Amino acid sequence: MGQIEDDVKALLQAHGLQGRVVTQLAPAWTTDWMTDTAKDKLRAYGIAPPHTCASTPSGAASVVQFAARSAKPEVVNCPQCGSANTTETSHFGSTACKALYRCLSCMEPFDYFKPY
Repeated sequence: MGQIEDDVKALLQAHGLQGRVVTQLAPAWTTDWMTDTAKDKLRAYGIAPPHTCASTPSGAASVVQFAARSAKPEVVNCPQCGSANTTETSHFGSTACKALYRCLSCMEPFDYFKPY
């Protein structure tokens, strides 16, 4: 976190700008905070955006689940062709927050940004 802060400050200074970096750890970030514009940008980049999840109410205890599987798999549309005919090939994709999917219509692999 400190390195990211230093990098942001250095970039701002290099462009003659002043700024302040604030790190806030609580409340924990959730993908529910992503705007529709951000989700559209993920889709345009070839990453299926996260579905809406039930966020933990402020002040409530949260439960961490690792690689939890629901009884009924989510439908994840392909960001390339929009097909819902997709399958999860690996619960962990290029990063732990993404799962690897393949579209069975256009046969393209893609990442799905898991909801948190």
